[in-house]
Amino acid sequence: MAIPTWPTDVPYTPMTSGLTITQLANPLLSTDMNAGTTRQRRKYTLRIAEMKLVIRMTPAQFASFHAFHQAIGDGAARFTMPVWNGSGYVTRTVQIKDQPDMSPLAFRARSVGFSLRIENL
Repeated sequence: MAIPTWPTDVPYTPMTSGLTITQLANPLLSTDMNAGTTRQRRKYTLRIAEMKLVIRMTPAQFASFHAFHQAIGDGAARFTMPVWNGSGYVTRTVQIKDQPDMSPLAFRARSVGFSLRIENL
């Protein structure tokens, strides 16, 4: 089964004030040793970063986003999307971590905020 792709009619560039990378990788596992330093290692081979973002959308863009969100099981499924890696946009496989929140903006625009789990940012 093919992985869905972010809708082309919905913007993916976040508002500058609404972009936060909360973690670059999964937390490390630590094991205390009998002698010597504590051993730390990654829990998974896949590095998963988390990013919070807020995207400004028109009512038509929000309707398209809402339909896409329902199509991916209210955010349960993984999909591909361009994300900011610090120097430019790259397409990565992502998953919505929590349910999006929406706030009205001026001129009928809306801000839609959500957190993403990003594979290999």
